[in-house]
Amino acid sequence: MLYDTMNCKCSRRVWEKYSAGASSVTLHCSENGNYEPLQCEDGECYCVHPATAQTYGPSLPEAAIKLLPCYNKTQIGGQYLRRCESEFKAHAILSKLLKSKLVQPPSTTLTCDPDGSYAPIQYEGANPKCYDKYKTQIYPTAGAGCQCRRDEVLFAREGIQVEMQCEVNSGQYTEKQMKGETIFCVDEDGVRTGPMVYEEGFGKMLDCGKAASCQNGDNDSCNGSCKDCPTDAYVEHVSIR
Repeated sequence: MLYDTMNCKCSRRVWEKYSAGASSVTLHCSENGNYEPLQCEDGECYCVHPATAQTYGPSLPEAAIKLLPCYNKTQIGGQYLRRCESEFKAHAILSKLLKSKLVQPPSTTLTCDPDGSYAPIQYEGANPKCYDKYKTQIYPTAGAGCQCRRDEVLFAREGIQVEMQCEVNSGQYTEKQMKGETIFCVDEDGVRTGPMVYEEGFGKMLDCGKAASCQNGDNDSCNGSCKDCPTDAYVEHVSIR
């Protein structure tokens, strides 16, 4: 259901604004990149249909947010901005004020997710570490990513048992994942990028680089995702395309 109406219009708009030099963006995107129903931008708030990205109803000052038809106190609470973006916006305002007085402002390594919560990787000094959306540390070393550790914590909180392997000294997914007697390549989000093959005898034949290229649209790489694998290497004889 999450991907049935995916349009990515919110995440695209956020990217456009940052690419144009915006220092702080307060749009809220859902997990599939669509707009959340309630949006506030430059002090004005309005409602959006997530599936179509079309606005509806009036545009009101943030102080009158509770009068909007899409306002939901349970989901939004008493204010629009979430913890991370509130912290980030405060730093942006302070930086702008100090620069106007010809004072060099302090730097920040804080990063937020598109929904306003804390991004997976945050820095403690020069050391990147893995955090959940509420800035609770979940792993002491980030490496190149933290999505595996985040998913691990999320599944545990929901009481869901999932076979998944994270890198030992990092929060990211291992390049090859095992499930029962099978093995397959995944991307940084844990999404399978190539065929599932039987680990015993064929695991070493997987080429995750080719699988990633195939996933990104390079069709010439698809047949090399499992180099010279015979038909019986594939789970239930599923083809690699």
